[in-house]
Amino acid sequence: MVPVSVPCDCPTARITPPPSGEDAPAAATRAALAWATQVRNWTPGAGRLTAVYKVGDTTTGQYGAVFAGVVQYCGAAVVAATWAVELGDPTVFNTGNPADVVVAHFANGWQVWGSYHP
Repeated sequence: MVPVSVPCDCPTARITPPPSGEDAPAAATRAALAWATQVRNWTPGAGRLTAVYKVGDTTTGQYGAVFAGVVQYCGAAVVAATWAVELGDPTVFNTGNPADVVVAHFANGWQVWGSYHP
């Protein structure tokens, strides 16, 4: 994995182009859900997508402005290659247990490289 913490750091490995024709939002969402299951110990299948969007889009999602503001410090190439994925786990009483992450494609596939709600 290549995780770092947004807004504190940038990816520690080189971002690579995704496979040609791949559905990037769907792939980024799958990576974010896998991360939440592994790192946040969510029950497999419990996570629900709230929003997925390119970093820099401040019209979508609850944290679009946050990601746009902090990921820009990693450079234009990182911003252009990164997706924000907002998730919730409705099985957690009253909070929704948010997981808001940034995801990009690396040599070993799609990975979360930073999180707003670790």
